[in-house]
Amino acid sequence: MPSGRISKVHGLDCYIAESPSGSAPKGVVVILPDAFGWTLLNSRILADEYAKKGGFLVLLPEFMDGR
Repeated sequence: MPSGRISKVHGLDCYIAESPSGSAPKGVVVILPDAFGWTLLNSRILADEYAKKGGFLVLLPEFMDGR
């Protein structure tokens, strides 16, 4: 199951995955959702893995306004 959180970023709903180590992130990765949208579990699990194994702050924003 995904372990990130959902929050607003610049007015957009966004799934946010952070490194579990608590250290400062090495960088930021933005994953643009495909036709299945930002709620797809596989996309969120991928974001969690990038954060965990790469030490990145990963954002998966909702660009499609629910469509």
